[in-house]
Amino acid sequence: MTWNKCIASRTYDILQYFPVGVFVLRRDYTVIFWNNCLEEWTGITSDEISGTNLFERFSHLDTPMYKGRLQDIFDGGPPIVFSSQLHKNIIPCQLPDGQPRIQHSTVISISPAGEDELVALFVLEDVTEIVKQIQDYRSLRDKFTEEIKMREWAEKALCEAQAELEEQVEQRTKELSRLHKENKRLLETITSILISIDNENRVTQWNKIAESTFNISRANVMGQSLHECGIQWQWDKIDAGIKECRSQRQSVRLDDIRFTRPNGSDGFVGLTVTPIENDMEQDGVLLFGADITGRKTLEMHLSQAQKLEAIGQLASGIAHEINTPIQYVRDNTRFLEDSTGDILNILGEYDKILKDVGKGIIDKDQILKTKQAIEEIDIDYLTEEIPNAIHQSLEGIERIAGIVGAMKNFTHPETREKIPVDINKAIESTVTVTRNEWKYVAVLDTDFDPDLPLVFCFPNKFNQVILNLIINAAHAIEDVVKKEPGSKGTITIATRKNNGWVEIRISDTGTGIPEEIRPKIFDLFFTTKEIGKGSGQGLAISRTIIVDKHGGELNFETETGKGSTFIIRLPVNPFSKNEKTEAIKK
Repeated sequence: MTWNKCIASRTYDILQYFPVGVFVLRRDYTVIFWNNCLEEWTGITSDEISGTNLFERFSHLDTPMYKGRLQDIFDGGPPIVFSSQLHKNIIPCQLPDGQPRIQHSTVISISPAGEDELVALFVLEDVTEIVKQIQDYRSLRDKFTEEIKMREWAEKALCEAQAELEEQVEQRTKELSRLHKENKRLLETITSILISIDNENRVTQWNKIAESTFNISRANVMGQSLHECGIQWQWDKIDAGIKECRSQRQSVRLDDIRFTRPNGSDGFVGLTVTPIENDMEQDGVLLFGADITGRKTLEMHLSQAQKLEAIGQLASGIAHEINTPIQYVRDNTRFLEDSTGDILNILGEYDKILKDVGKGIIDKDQILKTKQAIEEIDIDYLTEEIPNAIHQSLEGIERIAGIVGAMKNFTHPETREKIPVDINKAIESTVTVTRNEWKYVAVLDTDFDPDLPLVFCFPNKFNQVILNLIINAAHAIEDVVKKEPGSKGTITIATRKNNGWVEIRISDTGTGIPEEIRPKIFDLFFTTKEIGKGSGQGLAISRTIIVDKHGGELNFETETGKGSTFIIRLPVNPFSKNEKTEAIKK
């Protein structure tokens, strides 16, 4: 199997296990890939549908509208989105309860490695639950609006009652009591988790969203200790947040709290812990938040999409980097093969002479024949070139091993927890795998602090950030050097320890960032690059990874026409002493 076909196979292997429907279509509408998710949704196996015409299988797609838009994809046009509002069932399938599975579909053109023809990659996301939540939200919003109108009507009635006779005071009191109950019901309609506890951590409020999120009824928790309610979440972070809220008497934000959902799967909640004060004394704590699992899933999908985009962008470059040393290893090996045959022939002639000498025979013809053979193969040339060929081959093998090792480090498996990482080594690996992206336009210099401490982080995500910034630097320099053929710019990567932080500076001699777009460069999908060179996700995802995932900072310095420097700062010790010990154990 060729290297390009291997890359294509690995890509399809990855897509095979995506939690979304993925299939690939050729220009003649023949299905060439159908992943496991679609098999599960439709009951149609990959073997059954591969090689068949999609429109013969799903005739509702055989329309000029769909065909016309697909032709744009096959011609290299921009991605197409078939929204769930207008195209609910691109591939008809049902949920386990028999309801239609609503889909949000995206189609992009890709060129499989080793092939010139563009194909259409369909990504189908199951948004049935999201659509249901939106419908529920709208229903709740209408109900909320109606209740507000009722409240306004009640207040108006109360004002009118105040102008009436004194004997209506009792009626007014009853009306106020009714309004109080209505306010309580209104509180229950809030579409966020709302839990309040007193100063002894006993539950005093538990709304319906808390009930549905944790599958624990209000009746079973009111008056109970929060720890005894049965919520399976990260209690160490919850307890620390409540403690900090009470000691500082201010709101504390707790993001990405992992918990077990009612169906047994892992989920995430984001909470704000706020003190409840009464007569200047802290009376309790309010936990207000939401199930953010859907948002986290979306972030993961965006990150994965951007990562796949980057890997696809690097694939051909890595293949080229490996191909060069393979070529001279192959040429030297063939030279050694030919030379070894010649040398073995000479050794055979020497063996004949030795056997004759052992018998006391001096065969001058044999000696002359051996001498002629030595002259024909130019033994002096072979003596000089064979060690060179072996040395060059070993250099080539070392180069290939270095590239493979760098790829292995770059594609470090995802980890749930932060682990100690050698930042210098991680950057070196990323520099190696991106070499084909920058070597034609820039010289890349590194200035690493040899005494840099290990930093606790997510290695895969950190590598992704460095990859994005190096490629951006190369593109910025390319815009400059293409005006001066033969010239090259400079990318400089430096690391330093700075007052409890590790600082990474990635500088380029590119065009710099124009002042009018500087406030937007970290916005999702904002890009100034031409189509095919950037999706506008790289810097947005990089900032999310550094700031939200690692508690660090990502900033930049730039001068138009001179270049830019992106500065990453990561805390050396993002844990308390106990947390760090636990992280090392994990």
